[in-house]
Amino acid sequence: MKAKKGRSEKEKIRDFLDAHDVWTEYVAVKNVIDMARITGGRVHICHVSHPMSAQLVKEAIYEGLPVTAETCPHYLGYTEEFVLEKGAPAKCTPPMRKKEDMEKLWDYVLDGTLSCIGSDHSPAADEEKDNQTKDIWSAWGGLNAIQYFLPMMFDLVVHKKQLSPTLIAKVMDYNPAKIFGLYGKKGAFELGFDGDVVIVDPEKPWICDQKKLFTKGHVSCFEGESGKGSPICTIIRGKVVAENGRYKEEAFGHGIFVSPVKFQ
Repeated sequence: MKAKKGRSEKEKIRDFLDAHDVWTEYVAVKNVIDMARITGGRVHICHVSHPMSAQLVKEAIYEGLPVTAETCPHYLGYTEEFVLEKGAPAKCTPPMRKKEDMEKLWDYVLDGTLSCIGSDHSPAADEEKDNQTKDIWSAWGGLNAIQYFLPMMFDLVVHKKQLSPTLIAKVMDYNPAKIFGLYGKKGAFELGFDGDVVIVDPEKPWICDQKKLFTKGHVSCFEGESGKGSPICTIIRGKVVAENGRYKEEAFGHGIFVSPVKFQ
């Protein structure tokens, strides 16, 4: 679907949202699940944005199919009104949905259907996400999200939803490690596992400031968004690699590739 000529920017964004409505996602998710049913192949469905799609995943899990799924903070905390307001910087697919859909999606996180939360970080050059040079159709499709991934989830889970922070550990650590074969090295704070720890100050405020992003791209739809709950110390394999929002210079190069076990 192409935007009609002479459309205003708001109308173009509305066209984009309508062209990527829930049915496009629903059909895609259903097709993938059907293929898993026929082949026995294991699938992980990314970026579930709507409860209709989540319900398909839930039914597949009850059926015993090898299906897991993920959603993202922007589908749990933002709506299509945010896209209409922000324009190109907020373009992602699937797009953010209506408020009632966003609220219902939380049910599928809490019951374990959506077992993982991912950042959907998709970096882009500044000019690829600039409302002055790109409309919603020609802009890069993805969000600059990784830097505020944990703070945003902490604020959503703990402060806005009044839920336990253990949910964050489950959907951003334990479950992904289990699903992708990393459990035993990653996914828990236990003997024999890598000593990976993030210490969060639950009351420390944060605000997204594009000028302070560490990524090469500096356009973020979350500019000006704020909340509480910031990491103050990050430890990887027993070594402090970041404190108070800044990487330690001696920590560069400390990362190593972690090979998953083969799936049986």
